[in-house]
Amino acid sequence: MKSKSLGLLLLFRVVCSAQEQFPQVDAIISDAVQTNLIPGAVLVVGHNGQIIYRKAYGSRSLIPNREPMTLDTIFDAASLTKVVATTPSIMKLFEQGKIRLDDPVTKYIPEFQGGQSDITIRLLMTHFSGFAPDFDMGSPWNGYAAGLLKALAEKPIAPPGSRFIYSDTNFILLGEIVQRLSGQTLADFAHDQIYAPLGMNETRFLPPTSLVPRIAPTEIDESTGVLERGVVNDPRSRAMGGVAGPGQICGDDARHGHVWRGANLRCGYGEEVHRTGKSGRSAHSPGTRLGYRFHVLKQSR
Repeated sequence: MKSKSLGLLLLFRVVCSAQEQFPQVDAIISDAVQTNLIPGAVLVVGHNGQIIYRKAYGSRSLIPNREPMTLDTIFDAASLTKVVATTPSIMKLFEQGKIRLDDPVTKYIPEFQGGQSDITIRLLMTHFSGFAPDFDMGSPWNGYAAGLLKALAEKPIAPPGSRFIYSDTNFILLGEIVQRLSGQTLADFAHDQIYAPLGMNETRFLPPTSLVPRIAPTEIDESTGVLERGVVNDPRSRAMGGVAGPGQICGDDARHGHVWRGANLRCGYGEEVHRTGKSGRSAHSPGTRLGYRFHVLKQSR
């Protein structure tokens, strides 16, 4: 049985005065800690581009020793890697004119589906490709190339575009497209194009050992009994070497939260060049919806 030791980074964008406190939010988070719903959390409130309130609650880790949560705790983004690494990387390539959302995947990965497929970049990004949630791990394997081959060999279980199925395969393929178009790994491209310009110096794939003491652990590895901190726990991403489109990065996402305002991706420049949106009802969670909307800006020179 896996032992969870997760903390939370909570980001809020609100309309309020800079002097306002948040006793109701404090009470909710404190209650969650005291009732053992979560070990701890960091609350960050932003307003008009400024952080106006932040507070740490509870513990960063419970085992082997209890560690207090601190404001500089680094959190494992897990599948939010799709949102804070892979998706903005694709949209930077869009901004650079290197990709179109309605292009077929075969335009960028010619060997995909034997060169014949109706699946587009948009369908990968919105989880409407028809792929199963995960591909079968099968016999033990290691390496990025081996994982990519497995993703390329996948066949849709539903007609592309017909229904929403959340699938990591989509983002493995998107990560590969980033690499092919940029000539950089997803990790390097996201760092150079997204994180470094934003000053997100502690957001990265494969964090160095110097950051590990500040990383909130995720779970205990069943095979080794070791508490994981800054280590990929998704089996496919881990087997692929720790850098893959589905997950996972560790980092300072409060800064990133100021960039994604109202679910708009602001790439940092001036006149609007594209805006698109799509949503779909989940086949696995009736009543829920998932969508995306990007507002990409370009500076007039």
